[in-house]
Amino acid sequence: RTSIACFVDVPLEDVEVSKNVSTAAYRILQEALTNVFKHANATEAHIVLEVRARMLTVRISDNGSGFDPDSLPEKASLGLIGMRERARLVGGSLKVTTRRAAGTRVLARLPLGPARGPAATPARGGAIGGRGYTRTRGKA
Repeated sequence: RTSIACFVDVPLEDVEVSKNVSTAAYRILQEALTNVFKHANATEAHIVLEVRARMLTVRISDNGSGFDPDSLPEKASLGLIGMRERARLVGGSLKVTTRRAAGTRVLARLPLGPARGPAATPARGGAIGGRGYTRTRGKA
């Protein structure tokens, strides 16, 4: 456990998400939060999931120390490379913005439709459901 306060905003409407997109979103979120925990020296992390124009947007931001992406050693940048690759493999994109002492923001945009073939099968829990948005706060 950490002492990082986590704020989460997720849509409550039912949205069908393919297994591939669901897995990509989960792994990108997992890697981004791991980086917050290991490297950011943050006290807060914010996670926002949005659905607009058949795109799932996953936004993770922190109030940590930030970093200089150009000065990362190759081994340290593997997580960022992996997140970009996961987004690209499902037809999406990933953008990382950061500045020293100003935190980091990871923005993944992943396409939702039209799903075809085995990847079109909703993942377990692959529907994001309800109406409106829900906000939660907790400590990780």
